[in-house]
Amino acid sequence: MFKNVENISSWRRISTAMWDEHNSPQVIGFDDIDMTQMLEVLEELREKSGEKVTVTHAFVKAMAQVYARFPQLNVLVVRGKVMQRKSIDIFVQVSVPKAAGSADADLSGVKIRNAEQKTVVDVARELRERAEKVRAGEDKDIEDSKRLMDILPGPLLKVLMRGLTRVMFDAEVDLTAIGVKPDPFGSGMVTNCGGFGVHAGFAPLVTLARTPVIFLLGRIEDKPVVRNKQVTTAPLMRVGGTFDHRLLDGYQVGLLSNLIKEFMENPRNYPDWLI
Repeated sequence: MFKNVENISSWRRISTAMWDEHNSPQVIGFDDIDMTQMLEVLEELREKSGEKVTVTHAFVKAMAQVYARFPQLNVLVVRGKVMQRKSIDIFVQVSVPKAAGSADADLSGVKIRNAEQKTVVDVARELRERAEKVRAGEDKDIEDSKRLMDILPGPLLKVLMRGLTRVMFDAEVDLTAIGVKPDPFGSGMVTNCGGFGVHAGFAPLVTLARTPVIFLLGRIEDKPVVRNKQVTTAPLMRVGGTFDHRLLDGYQVGLLSNLIKEFMENPRNYPDWLI
């Protein structure tokens, strides 16, 4: 009835080890963001800096600034208790095609450390430099991890990953010596599906990462809006969010989402964040 899939991506092997039956307390929601001003600002930043600054970089910066303003949102569960992270690190997912013409790809990523201390241009530059290494197979940490994941059988991979997260988070053991970075996914995650032509969607929380929120950015489209009681059009981006309800309730989700939206819609009000 079934047959094995040959040459599956490392990410698909890892994901089957991470998730069992759906039983996590995830809350999902979405909102549309008017990108009129942000698109203008991003074009200006590209001309001034020479970096290909995108909505993803701006969104990362916005998330980091909200965490800096409200550190009580920057939390995780350790040993059954809610704990606060000491740094603000945002993980950006990167797609790495396996081969030309292939329908499969590895999903890797880059963690932007202390993102609140960096401008949007800084974020763009760091993500570009590190993503280039990931896509070229030159990131030693990621390549070592992928090789290990590829050779382990599924049941053993599941045991290993769950053991590692307990040792790393609950026992607070530094596993850097074996290639496992502390808190590898950080405070929050961002993935952009708009570049693949996807209008909108929701991404699942990576439960073993202990990251309480992931935002998925959809494609930007001109849509009808009402301004000054007149119907016009504006470039809107639909953003889907998935949240760990153990850590973020409705008020906190609203606080996080609304402040991110405020920056994304009115970036000129925050010049020190940009360049």
